This record gives sequence, structure tokens and C-alpha cells, in this order.
Amino acid sequence: MFVYYHGPVQLNCTEVYALSDLDVNLVRVEIERCKELNKSRDDKVRIQAQMATEFLEPLQKVLEENEHAH
Repeated sequence: MFVYYHGPVQLNCTEVYALSDLDVNLVRVEIERCKELNKSRDDKVRIQAQMATEFLEPLQKVLEENEHAH
């Protein structure tokens, strides 16, 4: 189980995926998409994009480290 806290938000994940099953390129694309959404005038959209970015950037780092280790 993974628990992620972001201020008043708590994300609980119960499914587990092997790092090798995750696509680092897809994570990169999503991060870029979130950067564009951060420019939105809609506060809700910006907050969701910021939260996604804060989750995805560490994931990207781990996936890249795992990619180079193999």
C-alpha cells in the first residue's frame, strides 16, 4: 500500500506495479501536459496539475534511475 500526503489530501493506492511495467516516457508526457495545465485560469485545474506534477516528478526520477540500472 502506498500513502501520499499533500496538505489536506491523502492518496491511498492499493494496487502495486513493478517499476519495469511503468513507462517513463508516458510519465514525461504527463509532466509536460501538467505544466501546460498549470497555466490555466481555473484554480481547480491548476491545483490538480500541481498535485499530479508533485507525484509524477519523483516517479520519473525513480523510473530513470531504474532504467539506467539495467
